[in-house]
Amino acid sequence: MAFVHGSTATFSLGGTDISAYVDSVSYSHALDTASTDAFADTDHTFIAGLLGGTLNIGGPWAAALDAIIRAAQTTTAVAFVYSPDAGTTTYTGSCFVSTYNPSSGVTDADRWTATLQITGAVT
Repeated sequence: MAFVHGSTATFSLGGTDISAYVDSVSYSHALDTASTDAFADTDHTFIAGLLGGTLNIGGPWAAALDAIIRAAQTTTAVAFVYSPDAGTTTYTGSCFVSTYNPSSGVTDADRWTATLQITGAVT
């Protein structure tokens, strides 16, 4: 089994490579389930629902990154491409920038985080 170092990851948002401003990506892809339990049941039963997901990204803040994120934070979905291994594996789709959080601390470099709500299929 080959392992990959995280420093080879890449990320683009809205067609712009923002890898230079990203040092963490967490991709969560989940299947909704709905309970079909009835009063007399003794065990839970479920049916499968819809697939969905989010991306939590962040890194060192810069004015150039701020302009890219703020331009992408609209009511129109933007494209994303995430590769954890320099392009061998890619996750591609559309998302909304649902939260953007720049932060500053007196003893640290400025940082930022964002949550991207995926809409539609991820390929």
